Amino acid sequence: MQLIEGKFLFSASDLMRFSGCTHATFLDLARLEGHGPQPRADDEEAKLLQEMGDAHEAAHLEALKALGRHVVEVPREGLSLESGLAETRKALASGADVIFQAALHGGSWGGWSDFLERVERSSDLGDWSYEVTDTKLKRKPDPKHLL
Repeated sequence: MQLIEGKFLFSASDLMRFSGCTHATFLDLARLEGHGPQPRADDEEAKLLQEMGDAHEAAHLEALKALGRHVVEVPREGLSLESGLAETRKALASGADVIFQAALHGGSWGGWSDFLERVERSSDLGDWSYEVTDTKLKRKPDPKHLL
């Protein structure tokens, strides 16, 4: 959740957080307005899980490349959402098979998708469009991942 020029921008992670604990969302809102508690730093276990997730995502990206898929990577580090959106629009127009770290925005919602994968279904782009895909380490699906 971010507060940009007086407007809230929510992400899929915010929706998952809200579905698990509405009070956590109210604390996040208060923090952004300057009077809520600061979140505590991640512990070692959380950091390890994040590293494992990042490694899994990177392995999936390399597997897609090894299959010969045309992959466009949107640089996320140090890039604003607006700049990411511009880079994503270029990648979408290129017709790439896979777009990694695409920026998405609509209304009060925005964020970064792990992967967009091309499907042969007509859209404003041409004879193709894209579907969001995600990588998870869990062995069984979790309903919150559908959000």
